[in-house]
Amino acid sequence: MPMASTDSCITQKQRLDERFMRVKFSAIRVIFALMLLLAWAGGAWPAGPNLLPNPSFEQGSSMPTGWNTYSYTGTILKRVTDYAHTGIASAYIEVTPQGADTFPQFNYSITNIKAGEKYFASAWIRTENMASAWGASINLEFFNGSTRMPYVEGEQSGGGSTAGWINLTVMGYVPQGATKLMLSLVTHQAGKVWWDDAELVKLADPDSFTGSDVQLSVRPGQTILDRFIGFGAHGDYFLTRNINTLKGVNDADRKLVLDRVAAMRPQIIRVFLDYKWWEPLEGRKTPDSEETRDTLSWLGFLKQTGTDVIIQPWGDYFAYSDWMGPDPNSRLPIPSKRDAMVRSLADYIQFLRSERGLTNVKYVCLMNEPDNDYNRPVDVAEYLRLNALLVTMLSARGLSGVVVLGPDDSSAPVNTYSLWYRNTIPSGHAYFGGMSSHTYRHHDTRLIAPWVQRRLDILRAAEPDQPLKPLHITEFGYGGGTFDNPENGKYEYGLFLADFAISALNAGAASANMWCLFDTYYSFDQRQRWGLWRWKDEGWAPRPGFYSWSLITRYTEPGSRVVPVDVAPAAEFVRSAAMITGDGKMSVLTVNRYDRIINADIKLGLARPGVVRVFAYTQQAVTSATGEMLKPIFSITVPAAGSVSVSLPAESFLLITELSGGIVTEAGREWAYYE
Repeated sequence: MPMASTDSCITQKQRLDERFMRVKFSAIRVIFALMLLLAWAGGAWPAGPNLLPNPSFEQGSSMPTGWNTYSYTGTILKRVTDYAHTGIASAYIEVTPQGADTFPQFNYSITNIKAGEKYFASAWIRTENMASAWGASINLEFFNGSTRMPYVEGEQSGGGSTAGWINLTVMGYVPQGATKLMLSLVTHQAGKVWWDDAELVKLADPDSFTGSDVQLSVRPGQTILDRFIGFGAHGDYFLTRNINTLKGVNDADRKLVLDRVAAMRPQIIRVFLDYKWWEPLEGRKTPDSEETRDTLSWLGFLKQTGTDVIIQPWGDYFAYSDWMGPDPNSRLPIPSKRDAMVRSLADYIQFLRSERGLTNVKYVCLMNEPDNDYNRPVDVAEYLRLNALLVTMLSARGLSGVVVLGPDDSSAPVNTYSLWYRNTIPSGHAYFGGMSSHTYRHHDTRLIAPWVQRRLDILRAAEPDQPLKPLHITEFGYGGGTFDNPENGKYEYGLFLADFAISALNAGAASANMWCLFDTYYSFDQRQRWGLWRWKDEGWAPRPGFYSWSLITRYTEPGSRVVPVDVAPAAEFVRSAAMITGDGKMSVLTVNRYDRIINADIKLGLARPGVVRVFAYTQQAVTSATGEMLKPIFSITVPAAGSVSVSLPAESFLLITELSGGIVTEAGREWAYYE
């Protein structure tokens, strides 16, 4: 993560070391007219006083009045009058190659802030010859004294050639303990940037709900999403491969794992492909390789459980066959083998669906996270050309019903789209039957809504006369690195999973896949530790997230209509969403993020009398869990338009699900319920 500036000196090395932890990418410039179509939150820019004293940089001589700067050798910061978005002046940053990694900035700070306040900022930017794929960005940075706290990085300008005026935005909440907020206008790598017409606005005061009673009202007559696709996970199996069997995994272990997955009923699972498993030599397929056999057994099992599958190549040098040749300058193969790579992927999908009957393979994505390494960028035009080729090749094989997902961006700021998404969708939307995006920045789930909605805004602008295509969140989580995550062993992580699901539903996302389904060895010395449950040496013991996420996957249904749930009085940390199946069955998901009990009267709005079961994810429930799914805490008959009164424990998740045919008989384990 980039090192934010403080009022005390921060060395160039500190800035460089932290900034280089980020992964960035190259991108082409989107036409600027599109940006004018994208108003904040789908409407007007936020109202309220601008807290900046000299927002258009009109006051000042060599430097704009009221603004602070950080500048270093090889950088120039000044007030200029050669270009302006409005008025006669702008703030100018020029970075030479000598100062390329110093991150110069104009900034303005306020100290009269309170935890929980919501702020929005924007600025207009003009660029010339930006060397970095990142370009420039607008950020909200928070400090406790001189110590930087978690910050919010906003939109980025992108690199490339000269670009006219575009608007960059950022939004965030003041964290607990913050004593200062700083708006920073930052430049990365060589190039020239003009900033103008900045604003900093407080959108909302901290949550003021101090009570203990709320009413939740489901609104069946309103619709957020016509057709939900599914909750699931990224889930590689590998349990029949020697990387696991030589460590002791046996049939009993596999049965335990598969029984648990069957109990969860995941609606969608994403599975990786390494081309070496399938076509190690060009033109030589290996359908009987150990890795392919393992994948086939896993996909066959998922077909039996009614689970749809996304096939996605890892998309980098370590997962390409040698004949594809790693390209040192790109995450793609060498140019002469890129078309053959697409052909190999289309052959693989044909093999799975047509030869092996795995018709649950319904989605394919060209590659994983094409934007996650700005040192080896994927060219936008080339990425779109290869996706067009994939669509053509699938159609030629009679597989036009397989949905191609993209652009699979992974580097977006917390409250908006990424440059990669912004630059691929306007010209590449026709190739994608659904949009896919990743996020590991949404521990604070309140910012999921703009993150989703601004993506949908770009898609609406690109396809104004078409039904809105679904947005799939194909990876999400927080904490940890690629293979290890100490956070997911905590109760809070399970609560976060439920909160994320609710927030994604309310934002209009069509699916959400958490990372990762279960721990498994990916190689002899590399174990995946992001799973809902641990590996064999720890008895396949569930982590807390299993108990919350399994309720969500089992008791929600694909094809459901998502409807809103009103909360009164307004209580920011009680969040709820409802889903209604095609035959009218309802499920309601609710989280209480307060540190106190909240008594809730939940008006379900059922059109007829019904029987509902109530499940609760609580500290006590997790502590006493036995490794199986949580059982209902009670069942109750609800009259038409009736309500259910419950006490929401502090920091808890509640799921209410309507039964189709009355109360069912418990027969041993929870997943032996029939409906």
